[in-house]
Amino acid sequence: MRVLLNPIIIRELDQVILRPGRSLMSLFYGPVVIAPAGEMEAGRKPGLLPQEQPLLMDPAYSSFWMDPGVLRAAGGSVQSWVRKFNVCQWHHGTDEYHHQELTTAKYEHSGLCLCWHHDRVLVDQPPALVADIARQNAAQYILESVRSHFRYPDHHSVTISDLGCWALVKRVASLLPDTVIRKLLCMPSDEPIKPVYRESELVINPPDPLAIITTAVEDTPVLVVAIDADAPAQYMRRPKIPRWECQVYTEWVKMQACCGCGAPGDDPHHLIGHGFGGAGMKAGDFHVMPMCRICHRELHDNVTIWESQHGSQLEHIFRLQHRALGLGVIVTGCVS
Repeated sequence: MRVLLNPIIIRELDQVILRPGRSLMSLFYGPVVIAPAGEMEAGRKPGLLPQEQPLLMDPAYSSFWMDPGVLRAAGGSVQSWVRKFNVCQWHHGTDEYHHQELTTAKYEHSGLCLCWHHDRVLVDQPPALVADIARQNAAQYILESVRSHFRYPDHHSVTISDLGCWALVKRVASLLPDTVIRKLLCMPSDEPIKPVYRESELVINPPDPLAIITTAVEDTPVLVVAIDADAPAQYMRRPKIPRWECQVYTEWVKMQACCGCGAPGDDPHHLIGHGFGGAGMKAGDFHVMPMCRICHRELHDNVTIWESQHGSQLEHIFRLQHRALGLGVIVTGCVS
């Protein structure tokens, strides 16, 4: 949360007075950070500043925001997402009339929220400003997906490192612009070819930034599962079911965020209750979910209270298994 204030300087006392107003006084009950206003904030009125993302202002990402593959990775429903604005997004020109009913208009692979009046006026020949609004909506939609994926708070400013990690996880890193990849890898910008080079300036086979970033993460699964549709044990009348153990999978589960509070996980919690748990009945390593030490202790103290506050263990375990299969952490031998 950022606030723009005009200081009142009292030079005789070496003091500065700030008047935030009654609505913003809650910000000053603890330590605050004071910084000079930038060029973007200098012309604004004093008060609460909107949460702006620095990546939105960088034209290098324009093609990335509107790429259909990136939008699919973010969720693919920009038109449904823009409904949350609940206001017509067209505020340009001399036409200030807005109909009370709203609708969503599709523009390329993005969308924008318009009233019925401007939807009818702009649907045939959308001006360049409509394209800018649609691009901004797509960018905000993707950045919100990045924050949600890493469980960042709403006021977090997504950095180029956050976006690069998200693109790698979603397998859309190849769609990042070359200039962005070079920034991620701290590589020099791609200089134009000069007609004459000195011998010391020659570089044979310069590294490809895209190849580096796509091969930086090993594309190997944590767990490979083989499917045996004709297992001998299924023909036994009372087969003994051994406990399934896999330390590699539980180590991966420990690295995920806690299902209770979202903090870094410490332990892989094995399912208790629901027919599992008890003496000699510990659930297998496949039925686990990540938990921090505090939430883990609270769950074992009272399962009913914990599940009423955070949801069923089965729901968390199924979501984790679905995520592991989707990310390629678990790979089966099935061929589609």
